[in-house]
Amino acid sequence: MARATPSKGNWLIKFIAMAGLLALVYLLAGNLFLNVPYIQQKLSSDPDHFKIEWSSGWTFWPGHLHVNNLKIEAQKPERQWSLLISRGEFDLAIWRLFSRTIQLQSATVSGLAVTLNSNKAGSPGATSSQNSAAAAAQLESLNPVEKSNTAPTIEQNESAAGWAFSIEGADIADIDQIKIDTYTFTGRGGLQLNKLTFGTDGALALESGTLNMESGILMSDSQSIGTSLKSNIELQLERFVPGEQDGPAIAGFVSGHIGLSGDLTSFAIINRYLSDSGWLKLTGRGSLKANLLIEKGQLIEGSELFIDSPDLAVELDEKNNSASNDRYSIRGSGTVKGDVSSRSGDTKTELQVELKNISMVTEPQEQLFLKGEAFHLLLSGSPVNFSEKPAEPVVRMQWHEAVMPDISVLNVYLPGEMPFSMHSGRARLNGYLDYADRIVSGMFELTGEDVSGEVFNQSIIGSLGLELHLKQADITHRLLDLSGTRIELQTAPPVKAIVGQSGQIEHSNLTDKSALRTELKIIEGRLTSALPLNELKGFQGRPPLSGTIQLEGKVANIDFLSDFLADRTAVKFGGEGAVRTNLRVHDGLLTPGSTLKVESDRLFSSFSGFTASGAGHVVVELQQSAKDEEVHLQMDLRDMKLHQVKDGRLLLQGKGFQLTSSSPPVDIRNRHDLVKLEAKWQGAVMPKLDILNRYLPENPPFRLTSGSARTNGHIAFDGRRFSGDIHLAGKNVTGMLLKQAVNGKLELDLSIKHFEPKSRSLDISGTRILMQAVSATNKTKPLETRISIGEAKLKLGPDSRQANQPHARPPLSGVIRLEGTVANIDFINSFLKNSQGLNFSGNGQMSADLRFLDGQISSGSKLQVASKNLASRFLDFEANGSGMLSARIEGKADAPVAKLESFIKSFTLRRLGEKTSYVNGSDFQITTVGRNFDSIQGLQELDTSVSLGAAKIPDITVYNSYLPENAGISIVSGKGEVRGEFRLKGASGSGHLDMLAEGVEVNVKDQTIRGDLSINTRLADGNLQKMIFDVSGTRLRIENGSLLSNNDMQAEEWWGQLDIKHGRMTWKRPLLLNAALNLHLSDSGLLVHLFAKQNKQWLNDLLTIKNVTGETTVLLNGESILLRKVRIAGEQLLVLADVHLSEQKIRGGMYAKYGILRMGVELEDESRTLKLLKPRQWYDNFSTNFGDSLLNSSALPQ
Repeated sequence: MARATPSKGNWLIKFIAMAGLLALVYLLAGNLFLNVPYIQQKLSSDPDHFKIEWSSGWTFWPGHLHVNNLKIEAQKPERQWSLLISRGEFDLAIWRLFSRTIQLQSATVSGLAVTLNSNKAGSPGATSSQNSAAAAAQLESLNPVEKSNTAPTIEQNESAAGWAFSIEGADIADIDQIKIDTYTFTGRGGLQLNKLTFGTDGALALESGTLNMESGILMSDSQSIGTSLKSNIELQLERFVPGEQDGPAIAGFVSGHIGLSGDLTSFAIINRYLSDSGWLKLTGRGSLKANLLIEKGQLIEGSELFIDSPDLAVELDEKNNSASNDRYSIRGSGTVKGDVSSRSGDTKTELQVELKNISMVTEPQEQLFLKGEAFHLLLSGSPVNFSEKPAEPVVRMQWHEAVMPDISVLNVYLPGEMPFSMHSGRARLNGYLDYADRIVSGMFELTGEDVSGEVFNQSIIGSLGLELHLKQADITHRLLDLSGTRIELQTAPPVKAIVGQSGQIEHSNLTDKSALRTELKIIEGRLTSALPLNELKGFQGRPPLSGTIQLEGKVANIDFLSDFLADRTAVKFGGEGAVRTNLRVHDGLLTPGSTLKVESDRLFSSFSGFTASGAGHVVVELQQSAKDEEVHLQMDLRDMKLHQVKDGRLLLQGKGFQLTSSSPPVDIRNRHDLVKLEAKWQGAVMPKLDILNRYLPENPPFRLTSGSARTNGHIAFDGRRFSGDIHLAGKNVTGMLLKQAVNGKLELDLSIKHFEPKSRSLDISGTRILMQAVSATNKTKPLETRISIGEAKLKLGPDSRQANQPHARPPLSGVIRLEGTVANIDFINSFLKNSQGLNFSGNGQMSADLRFLDGQISSGSKLQVASKNLASRFLDFEANGSGMLSARIEGKADAPVAKLESFIKSFTLRRLGEKTSYVNGSDFQITTVGRNFDSIQGLQELDTSVSLGAAKIPDITVYNSYLPENAGISIVSGKGEVRGEFRLKGASGSGHLDMLAEGVEVNVKDQTIRGDLSINTRLADGNLQKMIFDVSGTRLRIENGSLLSNNDMQAEEWWGQLDIKHGRMTWKRPLLLNAALNLHLSDSGLLVHLFAKQNKQWLNDLLTIKNVTGETTVLLNGESILLRKVRIAGEQLLVLADVHLSEQKIRGGMYAKYGILRMGVELEDESRTLKLLKPRQWYDNFSTNFGDSLLNSSALPQ
């Protein structure tokens, strides 16, 4: 018993000693084993791909390990990762090592740093970027956009040489850093892992993992992503084999919950899921709150994201969508909200961005595009699956109550060669855009005030309303649908002439914006583009679009119709109306079948100096002709009015007017016969015919003062020349014919064979004119002009006069042949601007062959008129009768000579101003020649001869008008004949006039002379302006006569002759004469009887001497007759006398000497006083005083 007890105690002691020894050996061997390099090298069997090392380690009992600075690195061409643990305490299940399993029952870790870098195929290592752009590129490497084609990350045979690994539970504190590629996460937090396993088959699983973080910081390179981050993350990892899955697919095995909050300083992570091309991004900063629920790598219902930002921006980048590099930044304060919810059975992810007080600018110019109250961005799609490539979301962008301060910024969105542009103005904008499956749709409302711009090269200012319906913009198929779009434009052009109700040209009021209102709606607007749609922005040239456009609406001004014509200046349109179009477009060009129609109650069109207005419609159609395409335009007017553009006067008004125009399309530039025009009118009235005066030649014989006419006709222009016909018929037309008021009718058939503007040739052959009028003074005898123009081929040439006289008619060259009857040939007188008093009138049968050269009637021109009532005037005389008037131009072109002849076979001659003709006869002829003939100046340097044939004077008493009235001398009776010739050269004249009269009786106070009278008048050195002639050589003779005194016969055979030695006469009524005469008398009784009383017959007998001669000076001043210094001598008789006859009174003085008898007689009307004392002295004194006083008071020719 005593020996047994020690034995048991020794065994216990030995056991304790053995255990202590083993513990000591374990401490020595285990700690040595942990701290020698061999084991690290053994574990790092392939240090180029897998490496594990630590600085130190120890163990106190088996399975319990402490490790310092544990570092594990793995490297593959496609991925590198590293794990750094500052301190770690592990409980290892040693018995599991026999089954090649490393099982950690528990693990406590502090100071954890994880680094994971992913390389693209072929890249040897991770690439780090130093700027945000590079960071975004790195981000794309993590973005599961493309499936990875790299080798599996971990293979089974390389997983720790077939060892399995598991962690039953791990508590990791003080996470220093987690770095994934360019992203670095630092902060304070802890990680708990439960049942993390890695099997011998390479399968990896995690039952649960929890990450709690406070004050975390997320960086991308040097860019901050988030600060002050707090997280509560719980994740599970389903069993999978990493080597069999690529990087993105691994996320499909992750489930759990992610709670995150903090300050977000960059939206780089969110931007990965906004668009696949980077055209849509968010920038700014804000307060982040996120609660994400993940199931098998996909966000599920209940996931939420909220960001509140005072500085948020939505960036739209066009670099991938258009040829420009413009970027737009929509800035403001707002929120970002994201959630996953189930609506209508479909689970969707939505991200909403709400901005307030926004400003939208273009970058990098920083030009303000618009400002607004709010902007809304909505992205929706299927729930985010981190294991798959994210689908392009459906995007909606919406603007609320935005204001564009300068609407001209929209011009960059208009393709080149558009007919309108905007210069300035503000506009309000509301609208939205939707984007899905590369199709853009949306609607915008744009309202602008005081918008200035240019429409079809015309400046405008007013208000603009646009409702843009973008039904479809298919980026893939290049389809564009604008159906439903509306535009409203209220403008007032700065200077716009329109035709008012009165027919006058009016100007619209800039403040009256209702004056011009345009409303259009695109009923159908489906187009395809030959270019990508994004390249149409700023496209220079005609946009290559094809399709159909149907428009309806109201246009304020249809002047844009001119742009459909190749020459838009040929016809101009105006007015407002309802428009309807059906346009077919191919590559930006209209194709045949395109039509446009405008209906309006107020249209007008300007062409060739005229403006047509009225109610009607305009139709424009692109047609396919035999050779080429053709734009056909037709305007039909009802109740039309046609005005002159120059002065706005109404020319025509009537029932109908049609204007047709055609031309090749505007893009055809190699055609010269561009525009074809045709104007037709029917049942029209010309209300005021006096408007035609401006189309008549200068100084016409007929001018219209009033009246109206009906007219119809048409004018056509084939691209090179005009042609057509015009008919005009008027009644009760009043005017002036030969300066007399007339009333009658007018008919005109104007035939325009052709007028070619380029060659300036005109052919109006076939034109007919009828003018029938009744003179106010002769209402029973109408005057009719009927002219047929057989040939009229003219050429209009340039004229230097038109530079200084813009309204001057262009010069003509060519030939005009016409014939017919003329009511008055007074038009001839327009060429007789002279002082010879030449003038012709009358009607008759006319024929003319006129040649024109540079506006002048040239050599070879001829005109002839046969008239039964031809009137030819010269000086103060007019000859009338049946005769012929002819005119012709002769000589060289640079010195033409005009010759005008008027011949009247049987004529009557009268003095102008007198109704009675006092001469009639035959063979009256006027021939005038004008040197240096000019069509404007007329006949110049006239040389005229007037021949008066044998003419009878039925009653020569008509010549009493040439004698002073009541002067005591008058012609009582007689008749005779006259012949004469006159030569008028310039303003001077000469000639002779011979008159022979029989049975003439002339009273000289109380005496009467009877006999035959002959007057041979000689005219020389005449001043035709004053009608003063030198009458030297003129002779007056009475023979076969008798002399009676107080009805008592004084001499039965009496004769007398007066010869003017020298003198000048003013040929008017009465005559003015200052002449010295030689006297030859049968006796002296004519003078003596004036001074001797009837009862003193002895004195008459004593002083009456036969065959006396003498001389005197005769003065006629229109009121009296003065015989100055009369001297008669014969045999022993000498008589000196001065006699003045005026106002039926006679005064005078006489000295008579007969032999030794001398006496004087003073005559005072009926009183006679004898002067017997010194009669000669008395007479000399009397004659001097008497003559001087009368000469000083007389107006006599000098």
